[in-house]
Amino acid sequence: MREYLTYLAQTKKVAASTQNQARAALQFLYRDVLAEPLQPIEGFEPAKVPQHLPNVLSRQDVERVLGAMRGVSCLMAMLLYGSGLRLMECCRLRIKDLDLERGEIKVRRGKGARDRVTMVPAQLLERLQEQIRAVRTLQGIRIARGGGYVELPGAFGVKSSGASRNWIWMWLFPSGREVWHVE
Repeated sequence: MREYLTYLAQTKKVAASTQNQARAALQFLYRDVLAEPLQPIEGFEPAKVPQHLPNVLSRQDVERVLGAMRGVSCLMAMLLYGSGLRLMECCRLRIKDLDLERGEIKVRRGKGARDRVTMVPAQLLERLQEQIRAVRTLQGIRIARGGGYVELPGAFGVKSSGASRNWIWMWLFPSGREVWHVE
């Protein structure tokens, strides 16, 4: 067993996780299939998975990236960076999730399906207010054309029939495609 695991590590140069998986498979073979006790291998330790530090952009790099962006995508990137939001959390924000007076964002069903509250960077307050006004205008246009519906969470749409057109339920960053209500 020692020779095989050494062969994997030194000759085949497989990753530490692959070495550990091979060791676990051999242990399973002896213990559960062959029903033979497997003696510990002296001087042999499980391979250590190397720890990698995450790559983090410098402040100057972040400023350069954000400086090259424009429009809604720039606002979204600034919100991601300044609020600590994950991409899908930002994409799923609704108007009702923002409390600009308190400077808070309610993140619903984020990572691990948990709700949390994060901050709104003060420098984005005015741009977010402009975005909310633009969404409200877009919502009015879509309703006038017979659309303007938004998907509601769970069974809320059944409980509150008019909510799917209520502007506070609109996405903060709506799609360019319009959703039409089907009954």
